[in-house]
Amino acid sequence: MGLQSFADAKGSDGRPQYQLRTTILIRNLVDTRNNGWQKSKWVKDEELKKLSEVRADFAKEKRIAPGSLPNINMDTAKEQERKETNQMSIDGGYGAAAPMMPVQTNRGINKINPTTGGRRRNNDRYQHQLSTTYREKTRAPRQGKVADDWVVVDSPDKAEDKGEAPAPKKRAFKLLSSSKAVVDIASVERLAGPEKEPSPEPAPQPVEQEPSQPGPSASSNPNLKVRRGGGKSISKDDAKAQLNELLLAYWESQGSDPGTEEAMKNVRKLMGASTKGWDQKEVGPWIIDIALNAETKITRARPLAGGLLVKFIAEGVILEEEVQGGFHEMLTFFEDMMIDIPKFPVYIAEILAEVFVAKSLGLGFLAKSLSDSEFTVGDVPACKTTPTEKHPFGLRASFLADLVNAMLEADEDADIGELLTGIDIAADYMGITDAEQKPQKEAEWIQNYDFGDIL
Repeated sequence: MGLQSFADAKGSDGRPQYQLRTTILIRNLVDTRNNGWQKSKWVKDEELKKLSEVRADFAKEKRIAPGSLPNINMDTAKEQERKETNQMSIDGGYGAAAPMMPVQTNRGINKINPTTGGRRRNNDRYQHQLSTTYREKTRAPRQGKVADDWVVVDSPDKAEDKGEAPAPKKRAFKLLSSSKAVVDIASVERLAGPEKEPSPEPAPQPVEQEPSQPGPSASSNPNLKVRRGGGKSISKDDAKAQLNELLLAYWESQGSDPGTEEAMKNVRKLMGASTKGWDQKEVGPWIIDIALNAETKITRARPLAGGLLVKFIAEGVILEEEVQGGFHEMLTFFEDMMIDIPKFPVYIAEILAEVFVAKSLGLGFLAKSLSDSEFTVGDVPACKTTPTEKHPFGLRASFLADLVNAMLEADEDADIGELLTGIDIAADYMGITDAEQKPQKEAEWIQNYDFGDIL
């Protein structure tokens, strides 16, 4: 492959493969080789020259005597250009006002202004001129001397009571070198009007102390004691994965004190994360869902999960209504859940039992959730009360029996009668509305499940 082929090479898109400079260098090399490695007459050697040599060549080319060229000092030219630019901005250049009011001349325009950090303020085009102290501004008048660049203006004072004509008062103003205007002080005072006395400052009012408001980590609910949000953002999948690892570690510790402390530490961290497609209110329902789907080889997975919910509620990590909402959501799909988890009534009862025995929640919401028909077909309740061969008192009454047994497992000394206070077993769980039949049906249910000693 020849050198020329490199110069003419193109990519897949039809464009030259090499940059233009590289292509030119290759072509120059090809031309030099074709010329017997002799440089073309069009190629001139470039060399560095001194400024004096450049000037001599220029004079020779223009046929000018070398001595007639002006001696230009680049530093002096730049300084002159800078002075002209500054003078233009002061003496009526771009955006300047003319005539200017008599103000102090510039003293060290290149000095750093400690107020603005050396930068010129945009809202005051003359601010950079006022860089002198008050003593420097008033030095000449105090000493009774008038410098060459000061202008004396006569300003008659008001007549005194003596009846004599007042002597003109001498006032000195230092003007810019380019300004030719002389200001009549009397005219300025007439336009300004009489000097106004400064209004007295109002007395400071006592500031009322407002009640302290909760910070961003707090909530309007006093039961919530853990910061929510504000930390590193995590996605919904990552949040669920962290919660799953938390429960696995807690189950492995079998609810020991170190395991509980570690679970509390991790859930606080999870609650403090910023949400991305999820909300901290979902943590309670997620714990219920993970516990229901836990592997059977995990010992006491669901009772331990219920106990952990009790601890989280007590520590203000999650709220009671959030946990109750999670149970309500599961119970409204009661019979559908039994298709996926055949032992769903027993599993959900084991979790609920821990919460009810600890009295973190009451049993009052159960009947309403079980009779909910929002997600069923044909206005059928989520859990039926119709008696069947497998459930002679109905599926709902059978679930209540599973819950009573689970509460006894959670605490054998639990007062079941007290926990069931206010629960209409016959009406809410067996669908019996006849007042005469209620006592008999409740007695049959107690006898059938052998609850005579506790109820």
